[in-house]
Amino acid sequence: MDIAVCDDSMEALNDVRNVLIETNRVNLIECFNDIDRFMRDVEDGSRYDIVMMDIDWKEKKNGIDYAAWLYDKAPDTRLIFFTGYSQEYIEDVFMQRTNIEGYLKKPVKKDRVIKIIDKIENSKINMNLQKLVIKQRGQIQTVAYESIIYIEGSNHNVYIYTDKKDIMVYDSLQQILKQLPDDFYQCHRSFIINFNHVKRIEKEYVVMDNGEHVSVSRLKRKELSDLFFKYMGEKM
Repeated sequence: MDIAVCDDSMEALNDVRNVLIETNRVNLIECFNDIDRFMRDVEDGSRYDIVMMDIDWKEKKNGIDYAAWLYDKAPDTRLIFFTGYSQEYIEDVFMQRTNIEGYLKKPVKKDRVIKIIDKIENSKINMNLQKLVIKQRGQIQTVAYESIIYIEGSNHNVYIYTDKKDIMVYDSLQQILKQLPDDFYQCHRSFIINFNHVKRIEKEYVVMDNGEHVSVSRLKRKELSDLFFKYMGEKM
């Protein structure tokens, strides 16, 4: 695992670095107390398996804003937030699209870090195994669940929108729904969304991280909001 740690406090950086070293699970640790330097590092092509980001910065923006920026640049990078104020930012964490895997209170504890690293390693293994099986033009194909942003049903066709390409299959939305894990939710009779690609929930639609607006039926609005926050809370 290659990990970057971002905090404007050198004392906090040293504390987290020492904890990571003690886990014996990390190959590379890069520490940044200057967020601009970290952003330049990513812009120049550096990639990390995990970024540990402090939420509190002596800047106009906070770590949640920087994490949203990171998701646009490196969507495969997993994120761990840490803060000295455990409850203050809970709701804000969900308002930006980030690839969050954990939320830790300072001082960071070794056992909690190990649990999150284990979860990230296991999820990467599982992601390669979890795929939607579809039949297209007489051939059986698979689509990784993690790549699916949302799915649309129209007449007897189903359109699967992924982060790489769009796929059309002759099937019903309900048959596709039966194959999908709990990461997915049917928010409208014509749409299924992947919670992992939700950027923002509005009253009548959901904004996905590819910029698309997906309609939400009136009867599903409260349930969608409740299930999404529950899902993200369980991830954390």
